[in-house]
Amino acid sequence: MANEIIEVGPEDVVLDTCVLVDLLIDERPRHALAKKLAEALASSNRNVFIPAHAYFEFVAAILCERRQLGAPPTLVGKRSALLPFSNVVVSIDDAFVTDYLAATMDKLMDVRGGADMIFVAIAARHGIRLISEDERMIAAAQKAGVRATNIATYMSDVG
Repeated sequence: MANEIIEVGPEDVVLDTCVLVDLLIDERPRHALAKKLAEALASSNRNVFIPAHAYFEFVAAILCERRQLGAPPTLVGKRSALLPFSNVVVSIDDAFVTDYLAATMDKLMDVRGGADMIFVAIAARHGIRLISEDERMIAAAQKAGVRATNIATYMSDVG
């Protein structure tokens, strides 16, 4: 994304990795709700921002699920169809650090963990909503003035 110019609108969203995991693994309790979210995003004109590191977090979650289940979890769809909505992969590079970290440092003070900071920084920098199931990240983001919510609340808000 660093080299692309993308027009960001107020209805665009950032998706946390846990939302992607819920969407892509059948066995997850929130899978059906995450699937409805994905369908809503696919039928909208919203940009869906996903930081590049989220794909590594996703693989780590798959490995964790595999250990817990004793077998690989069931992924929904083929790789090309895993995300039914168009998305913007946000590169984590020098430009990102300059553009996002400096602009949002004051909003990140209560966010735990560097990975969570990336999601909150993207939402804060663009004034867009963060969708997560991580209650601590949502609370820290909201405290910083970021519109952050879980899937169920987002779905009821957009109807």
